[in-house]
Amino acid sequence: CEEAGVMAGVVGQVMEAWERSQSPRPGPVHLNLPFREPFLPIEAGWVQAHAQPFLKGLKPSLPWALHLRPPASLQADLQSWFGKSGLIIVGPHNPPAGSPWAQTIGRLAEQLGWPILAEGLSPLRPEDSPWCVSQYDAILGAVGSRAGLRPDIALCIGPLPVSKHLRQFLADFPSETYLLSPYFNNTDPLHRKAIRLAGTPASLLDLLTPGAPTREDPHGLSQIWLKAEEVARHYQARFLEGAAWPFEGKVAAVLTQ
Repeated sequence: CEEAGVMAGVVGQVMEAWERSQSPRPGPVHLNLPFREPFLPIEAGWVQAHAQPFLKGLKPSLPWALHLRPPASLQADLQSWFGKSGLIIVGPHNPPAGSPWAQTIGRLAEQLGWPILAEGLSPLRPEDSPWCVSQYDAILGAVGSRAGLRPDIALCIGPLPVSKHLRQFLADFPSETYLLSPYFNNTDPLHRKAIRLAGTPASLLDLLTPGAPTREDPHGLSQIWLKAEEVARHYQARFLEGAAWPFEGKVAAVLTQ
């Protein structure tokens, strides 16, 4: 409902303000909240009743950077990832030329056994990693019941992809969420309960247990996503092969031939 969305946004903004007041440079934070009707009286207990669902289960974020030693509690959280299903969601990114950024995320996916939902404006492609799922928008738009695709953990790297189907899926089926960015900024327009990690895929990979075996995917989530990707790419290729008329969507396929 509208009230729930507004309250989620308010709680998210207050959490971000508090975290910014603490690190990386502690100091005052100014909040500018536009009111539709300033100082409008509300019923006693309204704020508590509407905010309580968003306050349950909140964890303090544990921001860390390349020059800081991550807290032990964060390392314990990361090690627990190996026993859970997850998705690595990669938004638009423009790494320097020659950077092993895409390969690092591929190693991260292999280490955890989690599929990568890669935005088209990121440099990640299916050729870079067998864990890459590029057709996630079509998959989520076609699947009748999406509950079976829900992960235990969502690791979002950089800005969130623009896919409406993906954003609706994340909003409808909330998961334990981590936001990874090299900056202390909010990259989540959905205002989810999330822990922000100020680092890079490489620094995150270094924190995982060296040589840890790939998880066996006890819930089968990885195989479900990768099989759906295979089916979606098959139907896409068959459609493009049979499309004799010129249109924009066929340009990329023609250029790869």
